[in-house]
This record gives sequence, structure tokens and C-alpha cells, in this order.
Amino acid sequence: MVEASVIQDPDMVTEELSLLIDGAIITAMVTSQGDIAHIARLVAEDIYAALLLTKETKNLELAAFD
Repeated sequence: MVEASVIQDPDMVTEELSLLIDGAIITAMVTSQGDIAHIARLVAEDIYAALLLTKETKNLELAAFD
């Protein structure tokens, strides 16, 4: 998913998502909260949406110069 989208640093995004997953697993284990996976998914969706928005903004900026 990360490499399929146009992202300047896909390795960094992969690391960020891995950290999110690891944190969610540890939090679920320590707190026994069942909704941690759902919350982590929402955060991951926010990260992806921000990346898409950044891509759209860059495309609009480039189109302004055409």
C-alpha cells in the first residue's frame, strides 16, 4: 500500500505504521482494552489520508505552474 502510493519516503511511513502497530499490541496487552486495534486502525487511516492530501496538494501546486 505504501509503495503503491506516491510517497517521497515510503520507508519512513512503513516505520511509522510499524511503530503504531507495535504500540497498539503492547497497549492491548498491558491494559486489556479490546478497542485498541480499532483505535490504531483509525490512526493508520488518518496517516494514509494525510499522505493522500499531501499528494493532492503537491499536484495542485505543480498544476499551478502549467
